[in-house]
Amino acid sequence: MKYYEFLKIQEKEFKAFSDEYLDYAFDQKQLKKAMQNLKVKIKTELINLGAGCIIKKINLEKYKNLKNKQFKELLKKYEDDDFLFNAFKFELSNHEYIYNQDDEEVLGVLGIRLEALNNNTRINKIYNEARTKYLEEVNA
Repeated sequence: MKYYEFLKIQEKEFKAFSDEYLDYAFDQKQLKKAMQNLKVKIKTELINLGAGCIIKKINLEKYKNLKNKQFKELLKKYEDDDFLFNAFKFELSNHEYIYNQDDEEVLGVLGIRLEALNNNTRINKIYNEARTKYLEEVNA
């Protein structure tokens, strides 16, 4: 399975969760509507997850559990060299590495710290191969 296909599966799972438990509000009018959608009477029953995303406090653990589950699934997929190579290459392109050359940005979105990359020869080798391939393709 390629990284993009895996992302789509997780995206579908998160959308199903989102449709049931999350809403978005960027002003008071939208907040009132979101409160109705989430069946909340007072604002203190909500938690702001950032970027306008809100959830009922009672559902926060479900949210955390889903995010943790998805991250663990991703880490498990990293055991497959081809998957990891594909993930690196996808995110190098997605984050326009050709312009910013920011390794930490690319790694960060994949949940990998620069220190971990430098301390793991397997991951470091795969990342360097993916970066080289990506740069060859965009400079061709």
